[in-house]
Amino acid sequence: TSKVNRDGALVIPFSIETSKGRTVFWVTAQAKTYKQATVVKRTIRYNEVITDEDLSEQEVEFTFSQDGFPTIPEVIGKIAQKQLKVGQPIYFADLKKVPDLVRGQSVKIIVGNDTFEISSGGVAQQEGYIGDRVRVQTDDKKKILTGNIKAKGVVQTE
Repeated sequence: TSKVNRDGALVIPFSIETSKGRTVFWVTAQAKTYKQATVVKRTIRYNEVITDEDLSEQEVEFTFSQDGFPTIPEVIGKIAQKQLKVGQPIYFADLKKVPDLVRGQSVKIIVGNDTFEISSGGVAQQEGYIGDRVRVQTDDKKKILTGNIKAKGVVQTE
């Protein structure tokens, strides 16, 4: 039986039988797998939004990769979770979505329920995505409120 090491090295038994008997040779090989992947055309800094011009496709070695490769359309508009260097393949773990709300952004604060609604302006105190609970400060800077992000730039409090 053959054995595969963690680095892709293979050791395969090769048996030859002749009139003088049986001889076993061990053949070593290196197994590698390749796939088309999205790669970086220029260095992309941490927290930078990735554009179409930053990307190309190239065949890369991924023998023991723990993550998959997103396609170019899946990468465009995402944020780099770390610095990405020229020629480096992009993995799903290297990306994050652009938040729907960023710290310091002006927001509409809605207070109310199904029967009434009052709105005023404010400033986001943290980033988040639609459905997340975040803190916002009223424009007069007198109160910090907590609410849920309902849409880009809109936070509803109870």
